[in-house]
Amino acid sequence: MNVSGLAPLPPFLPTPGHTAVAWPRWIRIMDNFLLASGVSDCAPDRRMALLTDSLGVECQRIFHTLPLQSSANAKYGEPTTDTDSGAVKYTSQTQHEASSYDTAVAALHAHFTITTNVVERHRFGRRVQHVGVAINEYITALRELSATCCFPSEEDSLRDQFVAGVLPRTLRELLLLECFLFRSLELY
Repeated sequence: MNVSGLAPLPPFLPTPGHTAVAWPRWIRIMDNFLLASGVSDCAPDRRMALLTDSLGVECQRIFHTLPLQSSANAKYGEPTTDTDSGAVKYTSQTQHEASSYDTAVAALHAHFTITTNVVERHRFGRRVQHVGVAINEYITALRELSATCCFPSEEDSLRDQFVAGVLPRTLRELLLLECFLFRSLELY
């Protein structure tokens, strides 16, 4: 998709498998793209069309199986192709609401967040400090990984994983003995 001369948005899930970008991050990129291209203020059908076009073939297949689609077809009728323009129209096109885009995003969010959350927490739990990586870089990597994990207490999870994966082992042992563990990682 290329709107207003901007670089095209990468599809979320073009083929079966894992996504390159987590859903929350991709939808923020999509919303920013719509804003930058001036489409965020356009008609809901156009935003919806840009969203579905940007999802990628595999994600479109998944999207069309979500409960939203059956309720959209019931509300808007079956899609038909306009013979003059070739555009897909619904039998009751005038009934589109501003929330159709938001409803679609919510359905996709519900579907991909559950799947992503398990994978992201696994990646977070396996992240350790690598040899030669500074502590502040390690903490930054943990913060990036935890952003998509939906932990009840992000600071506690960051602290626990920091201690579990920090190098050298003597530093870990020292941290376990110190009251530092009950403070925030803000000092880094």
